[in-house]
Amino acid sequence: FQDLDLDAAELGGEVIWSDATDFSRVLDYSVYWATSYLGAGRVLLAQSLPVGTNNATVQADTDKSVFTHLVVYSRSSIEEQSTPSFHILADVDSSVSAITFSDLDLDPAEVGGTISWTPPADVSQVVDYMVYLSVDSAGLGRSQVGAEIALGTNNLGLPAETAEGSFQRLLVYTRSSLVEQTTAANALLVDDSESVALAVMDDKDLDAGELGGTIFWSPPGS
Repeated sequence: FQDLDLDAAELGGEVIWSDATDFSRVLDYSVYWATSYLGAGRVLLAQSLPVGTNNATVQADTDKSVFTHLVVYSRSSIEEQSTPSFHILADVDSSVSAITFSDLDLDPAEVGGTISWTPPADVSQVVDYMVYLSVDSAGLGRSQVGAEIALGTNNLGLPAETAEGSFQRLLVYTRSSLVEQTTAANALLVDDSESVALAVMDDKDLDAGELGGTIFWSPPGS
């Protein structure tokens, strides 16, 4: 079993096993979550899978809970085996970190610049990244920025004159071959507005319809 759900404490993917060398008396298989390799505390995942079916699906966003193992039991026409085959669960957590953004669009209520992030420590199951603007960190009203970003690229340009609207957060999700993360890494979206103020001109040209002189203004932030 390879976990393809990239959120912490969540699992998703395919459980795969091989038939025993002699399966002539095997009727079917059952797959369980368990808290030990012997099947302690087991909870059913898939039941009565006929011989020839050697896989069971773990849906994305499945809570790992307290389980440490997947166990597979074979069953004959008389009984289920007492000692299962097992696999130790390894939860893949692949979230980006250190998201940064500096707004280089100096107009109020507009943003633009480069969004950057640090890739996950474990990128073994990461296919690409998805970036969104959002109202909150949970993804409310999210709007995708550009297309998916291939693994190995850790930045994305946000076009100038992008309307800030009600967006307050930047979200970066990792995506596997199975699914996009449920919970994104996020950072605050800050609109840096820098406009001059109090521009005036002292006209020194005394002819009608003509101007000449020095223009004065206050720099941004003054």
